[in-house]
Amino acid sequence: ADSHVLMEIGRSAAGDNMLRGKLEKSLADTRLKQATGHQIQWLDEKIVIENATIHQHILAAEGLQYELDQMQTVEDKVAAYDKIFMSLEDAKLQIRDDITKNLQKGDAGDEGLTATLQLVRNMVEATVLNRKRERDLLLIDQLICKLQAAAASGDKQQQARKAAKPEDVVKMFETLLNATEELAAIPGVKDNEAMSKLCAARSLLFKAWRILYLAQRSEERRVGKECR
Repeated sequence: ADSHVLMEIGRSAAGDNMLRGKLEKSLADTRLKQATGHQIQWLDEKIVIENATIHQHILAAEGLQYELDQMQTVEDKVAAYDKIFMSLEDAKLQIRDDITKNLQKGDAGDEGLTATLQLVRNMVEATVLNRKRERDLLLIDQLICKLQAAAASGDKQQQARKAAKPEDVVKMFETLLNATEELAAIPGVKDNEAMSKLCAARSLLFKAWRILYLAQRSEERRVGKECR
């Protein structure tokens, strides 16, 4: 809650770089305090994260998710997602380093610690894929709107110049399908009946959307030829 208050103040102080810098430092300190020995829930597992740096990166991503919910434009949201991915990537790098250090100890290493870190890594990877799905759905909506606007204008030159192409939408659906398959294969997710069913349902939904979109494009081309 304290971190959310600080973020709200930070947005109000956007024009004052010095004040914003102090608030960002206070926010980082608050997250570090929250991060120490914190327990998190993921699916059916309760995980204690002993490394405060790892949990701080996870908290930073959660804080950015809160900010993202307040944003209006697609561009601002995509930029926020990029920051979320950076925070989660930092968490994964720290997890990898901790696992490596623990394994290098050989018989003196803590098997329980390695198992916990692997579980945290799975959770972070699942979060990355879920956030990417949200971002990609936003981008698909944006692409379709651009294509519809270009088609409605009737300007052939504009349509020829447009950055968005129907093939881009199809590729995005393929990306969604691939990411859903990756999520379903993550240990912990694939062993969870509810999550497995959810991933399977999403795959069917994305395949249906892709088929519907291709059918609509085919019909539009057919009607366009008949009108010539």
